[in-house]
Amino acid sequence: MRPGYYATNALRWWQMIRTGRVLRTAFPDAVTSPVHERDIAQVAVRALLDDTHRGAAYPVLGAGPVTVREQVAAIAGALGEPVRLEKVDVDTYRAQLLTQLPGPIVERVLQDRGSVPPLPAELATAVPEILGRPALTFANGPATTQPTSANRMNHVSQPPKPQTPADCAGRTCAAATIAACGVKTASGMMAA
Repeated sequence: MRPGYYATNALRWWQMIRTGRVLRTAFPDAVTSPVHERDIAQVAVRALLDDTHRGAAYPVLGAGPVTVREQVAAIAGALGEPVRLEKVDVDTYRAQLLTQLPGPIVERVLQDRGSVPPLPAELATAVPEILGRPALTFANGPATTQPTSANRMNHVSQPPKPQTPADCAGRTCAAATIAACGVKTASGMMAA
């Protein structure tokens, strides 16, 4: 599996949004195609349990391009409260990113003006072909999921951890489920 830009990357915004209902960025119109962790997990489970996928390397991509502005609107909709988008200068944004990401990644983000270069559309077929449905959108994603109305943006839920890949079969899995099943990304890192 070769997952694209994870929708869970938006979770790095949670502290700013939780405490001030604001997201500060230098690039509010930056574009990504975030892939939902359930899509990654479900493709992984199918690939692990079905020998027809042996040796295949699937790019698992999101539903399509979405701007930071649109992601913030989706989060605000899930919260049921406004979230302000504040454009900051590049130096302020660099300093902010350096508290969360390694320097070379920060420089790449700034070089690409916050956008993740899209892959050709013909590569975005793993989710529909393997799962028989379109990829989930950012609005369906982890940053917009409401655990309860009382503790939005403060709650971290943990799904039950399966003991074997077979325990994942037929379930909607989350990133923790992938890690529990021992599924690794193309880089060899645990996908969590």
